[in-house]
Amino acid sequence: MCARQPVVAGQFYPADPVVLRQQVIQYLQASGVHSDRDVTGIISPHAGYIYSGSIAGKAFSAAPDIIETVIVIAPSHRFPLRTASVFSESEYVTPLGAVPVDQKIVEKLIESGLEYHPEAHRYEHSAEVQVPFIQLKYPGASLVVIIQGDQSGTVSRELANRIKQALLLQDNFLLVASSDLSHFHPLSVAQTMDGRLIKAFEDCNPEKIEDLLSSGASEACGGGPVMTLLYFSRLAGGFSCEKITYDTSATVSGDTGSVVGYLAGAIRRKPE
Repeated sequence: MCARQPVVAGQFYPADPVVLRQQVIQYLQASGVHSDRDVTGIISPHAGYIYSGSIAGKAFSAAPDIIETVIVIAPSHRFPLRTASVFSESEYVTPLGAVPVDQKIVEKLIESGLEYHPEAHRYEHSAEVQVPFIQLKYPGASLVVIIQGDQSGTVSRELANRIKQALLLQDNFLLVASSDLSHFHPLSVAQTMDGRLIKAFEDCNPEKIEDLLSSGASEACGGGPVMTLLYFSRLAGGFSCEKITYDTSATVSGDTGSVVGYLAGAIRRKPE
């Protein structure tokens, strides 16, 4: 079994472990968001930290303080993956060190029909950029990384069911849906497009999200992972969906003519 080495360190986030640690800790400490033990899933963006790191910090800050296993569901940008691939090697490495892969959950996912396609994981940044946040928020946690290629509702429902079955005996986990929203539109257009999708998320409505994405009324490169998160929560029963914060790249770049949208969202168990 091999370890997956970082490929976007020095591009999307600092390669220097001291600088990286300081930066991620700052994002978490400056978030102004309090941890909630009822949060079972979050939406976190995957752009370069200079643009979306503070948004990711708010997403992870909302999650419980103690988690044993983190399941990252991320879209495929570079490999034409038809369904989904679960990373089955031993460790996932960043400049902060190695995170052990939860082999028991991975084995259950493979038994359910998921496969491991190394090419889908080798150069994919959308999962990698989440890992330093996991390492610093949950230094003792294990990791499961799923790259979702097909972004349809059908595949999202199937994947949610597989994850639910794999977690039957695990009650201390966090699901992370990795997604950015609209890409390269003027700010006002992006805010409108993203607002539609955020409203559908707040309504806990994956079917509406699929309609918005298929029609082009909204965009999300991780729309499939977001829907998977919602379908998983529906299977679990009794949940609510909340926007933590929303922003665009214009806040950092100053360019309002072509922006990318970023959402931090949380899914919570409803009080019984």
